[in-house]
Amino acid sequence: MRTRLAIATALILGATALLTAPATPVAAAQTITVRDGDGRGIPGALVAVVGPSGAIDTGITGSLGTISLDTTAGGDTATTVTVSAAGYTTATATTDLTSALTVTLDTAPVNLDPLNIHGAGVFGFAGDAIPGVAYAVVESVPSVYRTTDFGGTWAPVPTVATSPDGLPQGNTRDIVTSGHPGEVAVVIDGTVWYSRDFGNTWGTVTGATLQPGHLTPSQLRWARAGTSSYLLISDDVNGVLVAVMPTTATSSAPVFAASGITGIDDGDHFALAADASRVWLATLPDDGTDVVLRRLSAGATTPAAVSSDGVSVAVPDTAIPAANLQADDLLRFRVLEGGALALLTFDNQQVASGWRGTLRVAYTPSVGGTWYDNVTGGNPRVDINEDVNVPNWTNWTG
Repeated sequence: MRTRLAIATALILGATALLTAPATPVAAAQTITVRDGDGRGIPGALVAVVGPSGAIDTGITGSLGTISLDTTAGGDTATTVTVSAAGYTTATATTDLTSALTVTLDTAPVNLDPLNIHGAGVFGFAGDAIPGVAYAVVESVPSVYRTTDFGGTWAPVPTVATSPDGLPQGNTRDIVTSGHPGEVAVVIDGTVWYSRDFGNTWGTVTGATLQPGHLTPSQLRWARAGTSSYLLISDDVNGVLVAVMPTTATSSAPVFAASGITGIDDGDHFALAADASRVWLATLPDDGTDVVLRRLSAGATTPAAVSSDGVSVAVPDTAIPAANLQADDLLRFRVLEGGALALLTFDNQQVASGWRGTLRVAYTPSVGGTWYDNVTGGNPRVDINEDVNVPNWTNWTG
């Protein structure tokens, strides 16, 4: 059974990798040194380089407390650096990019001794736009961890016990990223918290009514395309709400409110994706009708201004059998290079012998194009409860 589950997990992770957009290339670098009050280098500190449009690069200091990080990306240039380390208060410094930078950390009033992430139950996982950076929600305290080395090592993000702009501790069940470097959001005791510097500092998104512990992975999604950054949530009272998230240092504080999006209701399963300039919404209606993809308006500054721009795609039932999917089944959506649209679903159905999981990947080369998938056309299903058949991916590598 463990072998079958391992194979199925590998298939899911491999298929997800096919839907991942390439990272934005970066250039130029600055050496940053992190020291304590006595001038000693602090190893293991997480340093985040941030520009007006958001985070640019991140990494962990070496044994001498130093690291070299990129300071430009996509036309954005670094202006500040945030630094956090276990046992110290998070610090923010201004960088002029003309010389090496030294950041001094103060000893935290409280030093938590966190449990190892590998010994705790993992409730959520999200990858950052920078390869190797990821976040996990666990059942220990602290509850949110991050890695910068592809999971080789993990450390908790700052908490309110050590930094005034850290995360509180409570019932934490879900975590998402936007697709832009450093942007991550998490729900704790019914409140949505977000960070734009890889989890070093945090703020809240107000306006949603959530029951602590009742949030499911389908109810919180975030995607960003340039100046369009939208966070969607299905709250327990008002249905699906939208927050326009900050894209600059002077952006307004985000607030959830009703949007101008039509065709999405409370109880629908949804996912977000982004191309170079637009955010897209995939909706699986709770009545079992076909999945619909909608392109959203660009550059909205209020939730009411977020709506469909008129471009929509109905996914045929032959590619994604919507009637079989439930609210807790996996639904992922990506816009690939060249405008191809891709969906990944994992349908878990109870059968006479137990449970059967079917992994589907469907895509179309363009809006209005033909849909292809890994199940029809001679490709076998993936069954994790019986013999696992490896799909013949060569049929749809176009």
